[in-house]
Amino acid sequence: MTDFEQARRLRAQLGEERIAWMEKLTKAREAAQASVATLGQVEALSFFELATDRVMGREAQRARPLSC
Repeated sequence: MTDFEQARRLRAQLGEERIAWMEKLTKAREAAQASVATLGQVEALSFFELATDRVMGREAQRARPLSC
């Protein structure tokens, strides 16, 4: 086997490994993006619940008699 053939085989092997790593990174990125989207939805719901609690708390305070 010549050095040229060995170098060509190594380049081909490294190319295949690089492709495999790129596929793994793509899957990891997709999972991360899905997590970010889910986190955004949870944050939106949390802010909505906080705002609702504050509004409901104010309405409850208004409904209480002054003697309380």
